[in-house]
Amino acid sequence: MNKEGDFLLCTTDVPAGYKLVKVLGMAWGTEVKARGATSHLVAALRGFKGGNIPELQNMAMEARKTSADRMIEAAKKMGANGVVGVNLTGFSLKSDIVEFTAYGTAVVVEKAK
Repeated sequence: MNKEGDFLLCTTDVPAGYKLVKVLGMAWGTEVKARGATSHLVAALRGFKGGNIPELQNMAMEARKTSADRMIEAAKKMGANGVVGVNLTGFSLKSDIVEFTAYGTAVVVEKAK
């Protein structure tokens, strides 16, 4: 469960210590981000010397988080208190547009006795 103790989020099946009560179906969330002209220029300049490009890294991390948050909200609307088997995928739609999707199985779980 998360730090509030009310929502299970994991990349595995139901972890030890929890009992699966009900499977509600697939939950997913997506985020599409486009780089602005400034980040294009900065990325191109940083790319010449190689190494980390923080501007693009931050954009990707923000898109991942947003897609995961949307997945959690979708699961909650289904009545879930958790999502198991979580996966995150990302790909470029064009050279300056990326899409991230978070998906998993929305479930109702309870602490095992």
